[in-house]
Amino acid sequence: SLEKALHDIRLHDNSLLIWIDAICIDQRNISERNNQVKMMKRIYERALLVHIWIDVEVEIPAPVLKMLETINLGTPLELEADPKFWDPVVHLFGQRYWSRVWIHQEV
Repeated sequence: SLEKALHDIRLHDNSLLIWIDAICIDQRNISERNNQVKMMKRIYERALLVHIWIDVEVEIPAPVLKMLETINLGTPLELEADPKFWDPVVHLFGQRYWSRVWIHQEV
């Protein structure tokens, strides 16, 4: 939920300017949404930092998450063969978020 996301990213000792598409774009107004989508590239290019909140519970000590945290792009990676190992990531990447029109501009 947006409430959980805001709670997670808040700064305790400083102000934070944020742009939230779920609030800033009337998703039911097709004309407004189309106009806003056209501006997304510029919005994300100007962002100092982009947080993506996907409201999915993933067990933090999941071995796959620990492995992903240690990826070094310059080092060959040995992938786990057990399909169950990948279940938390499969669930995460199966969320509707990844099918959004402007996802390639955000990430």
